[in-house]
Amino acid sequence: MTQGTLDRNSFEAIEAYVLDRMHADERIRFEQRIAMDAALRAEVDLERDNIRAVELGGMSRMLN
Repeated sequence: MTQGTLDRNSFEAIEAYVLDRMHADERIRFEQRIAMDAALRAEVDLERDNIRAVELGGMSRMLN
């Protein structure tokens, strides 16, 4: 997998992982994949950053 070229299943798995929506056994397997795949790890980090940015943007609007 190269960064920026995710298939739908990979994107959904990353999203479920970042949003803590994976079952424990699935999470363990996914974390093993992350540990061995630098490109996947980069995609997970990017998704985490994107979600954080959206959350911060929402908080900013609530404060204004």
